[in-house]
Amino acid sequence: MSTQSRLRAAFLRPWPPRAGLCSNGAVAGSSTLLTHRDIDQRSLALHRAVADKLRREPQHMAVVGATLDRWRGMASAHVQPYLDAWQHLLAAGVEAALAMATADTEHAAALRQSSPFCGVLTHRERHEFMREWSGLPLSEARRAALQAWVNGKAELR
Repeated sequence: MSTQSRLRAAFLRPWPPRAGLCSNGAVAGSSTLLTHRDIDQRSLALHRAVADKLRREPQHMAVVGATLDRWRGMASAHVQPYLDAWQHLLAAGVEAALAMATADTEHAAALRQSSPFCGVLTHRERHEFMREWSGLPLSEARRAALQAWVNGKAELR
């Protein structure tokens, strides 16, 4: 199965949310589809993980710049304004770009849909994040750490 097919399947399949993380009021372990708000919150949490890693390992910012350059050369016209915004944020400095990537605003959520930060996490790091976010069994300590991280009050380790 291709990566695109796996991602499409992940967004369309029933999903067992964990209590407190799903905005549609679903009961933990029930089958439900993700709402737009859930997807935005997952994207926000994923970008917080990326920001944590970039603050620890700033050399990965080269990946972000390369991704943005590549996308700018092939993106459709309606995506270009978002890529221009990321370009301006990156030109303003790493912290300005990370602040927008991790902001819980409507504008930031729109920008995250065309985020050049996609290559920063390793496949293993992203898989761990998705496993934890999907509601697979976690220890209480790990669950509390994930909830604090989603709320922006802690780094995920």
